Amino acid sequence: MYCTNCGTQNQDGMKFCTSCGAPLTGGAAPAPDVITCGACGAPNKPGNAFCTECGQPLSPGTSPSPSPSPDSSSRPPSRHVGVIVAVVVALLACAGAGVAYAGNEMGWWSLGLPFSEPTQDGGAEGEETEPEEVPSEDAGRPEATGSQDDGLGDDADQPSSPIAGAPVRAGLNDYSWAELKEISGAIADSGSKDAGIALAAQYNLCDESGSLVGMGQKEVTLTDGTTCHVSLVGIRQDVTPDGGAAGLTFLFDEALSFHTWNTSDFNSNGWESSNLRTYVLNDLAALLPSDLLDQTLPVTKLSNNHGGSQSGTLPTSIVTETVDRLWVPSYVELAGSSQANELWGPSYGTGEFTWCNPIVAAEGAQYDLFSQLGIVSYQSNESLVRSYDGSSTSWWLRSANPHLVNDSLCVDSDGDPSTDATPRNRLGVVPGFCI
Repeated sequence: MYCTNCGTQNQDGMKFCTSCGAPLTGGAAPAPDVITCGACGAPNKPGNAFCTECGQPLSPGTSPSPSPSPDSSSRPPSRHVGVIVAVVVALLACAGAGVAYAGNEMGWWSLGLPFSEPTQDGGAEGEETEPEEVPSEDAGRPEATGSQDDGLGDDADQPSSPIAGAPVRAGLNDYSWAELKEISGAIADSGSKDAGIALAAQYNLCDESGSLVGMGQKEVTLTDGTTCHVSLVGIRQDVTPDGGAAGLTFLFDEALSFHTWNTSDFNSNGWESSNLRTYVLNDLAALLPSDLLDQTLPVTKLSNNHGGSQSGTLPTSIVTETVDRLWVPSYVELAGSSQANELWGPSYGTGEFTWCNPIVAAEGAQYDLFSQLGIVSYQSNESLVRSYDGSSTSWWLRSANPHLVNDSLCVDSDGDPSTDATPRNRLGVVPGFCI
């Protein structure tokens, strides 16, 4: 029995066409004038030049389909295959349209698909046209060489920086205090003096040998508008309260103010209880700009915290620790503790006070810069000359004279580190600090 709607052959007794679902009425009869395709067996209407199922040519002389053979009912209707193929083609077409829409809306590169770019009218370029290269996220970057980007931008001449957040600059004055803090922290963590020097040299803070001579100054504008300068005097020389190293130590190149060492003519209780220390840690600290003061690091300073004695000798145990963010240097931090730098001895007519030399020598160690400059006792040295308001001045050290109760050590206006004065005198104040 043939369907009067689509011409598909159906088994006798079927109620609905197996191809189009149309009712097979009792009046349905073998379809007249139906042409059967010789390739797939599908029925076609008269006049069709090609099979509507498989597309093969239909012979002009093909006669209406003969009655089905007894075993034809055992074959699956060929029309089913055609319908399935049509459905699949339709689904693929829909999917392609969806991808094309997404490609036009977002660009093929955003989908991560290997498609060509859309043309100006929104359609994809033809298959026979060489697809244009799709820009990727790496477009414009240098060809990979297996190494990571050093983060230095386009400046090919800039040296690589071993410390995050601290670019390599030309010299001390070119760094911010925050950058110097990063460098100082890395030097402190480097594990040794030599490693610290090597790191400082990479940042142009010293030469390869560790020399600080001629490495320049950093400008500092105080809160009262005064312009001053500091020099780097030590690398990994000071110690923090927890026993760690302070990476960088600085000293001002000018006196920031005038002040007394004590409120009386006595040096009792030494640096720890001195009027000078109270002034430095409070009033003088207020003169420092916040970007510098915020980076200063508390360090342990060794000082004669007893004072002097008019009768008898004193042991080196009178040298004890204080913890200070700002301080003035001791005698030994400038001149060192070699025999040539001793302050008391027969050659000076003070042989009876040689016991004072170990006390003064215990107040720290000579800073790198002053060792490299060859500072010695009882000699003027231009590198120790400090000015205030344009005139050179004497300036205080934190060292109390061990054999006099009314005397403290200072540097004179010519840069000689071996002089002294009564504590109630007003001399220049030259602070140092670590970061």
